[in-house]
Amino acid sequence: MIEAYFSNIERQIIKKLSVAEHQVLVAVAWFTNEVLFEELLKCLRRGVSVSLIIMDDYINRNELALDFTKFIEAGGMLFFPKEKKMHNKFCIIDGLLITGSYNWTYYAEKLNCENILFIDDVPIIQKYISVTMFAVGNANEPIGNG
Repeated sequence: MIEAYFSNIERQIIKKLSVAEHQVLVAVAWFTNEVLFEELLKCLRRGVSVSLIIMDDYINRNELALDFTKFIEAGGMLFFPKEKKMHNKFCIIDGLLITGSYNWTYYAEKLNCENILFIDDVPIIQKYISVTMFAVGNANEPIGNG
């Protein structure tokens, strides 16, 4: 199954996050979308394992940024890759890959023309997991105790 979306992307992602049962892995360069952040916190409250890989830069860590302390305190694992600029934009929710141009930001949702794909092809998902494991292996020690 492959589905493409070009509008209401936040809503499409929330639909999938709201039924997550086991694991959510998010790798996005920038994360400023409060609605999606709250949905990840809900996942953690339901006992879903959630890992987040984002760039360690001003957008993600300024005084107006999301409060990732809440995420960590709720049991989430936060990673900042140390090497190359991490510019991925994907999420894996219980074996469903969501990928495309969409960063999890206010601008992506409200101002930009963006897209996402939902893909449930296991070999493709495994490739994304491999890339993620490489990024995590080249990241700081995880922040959080997931």
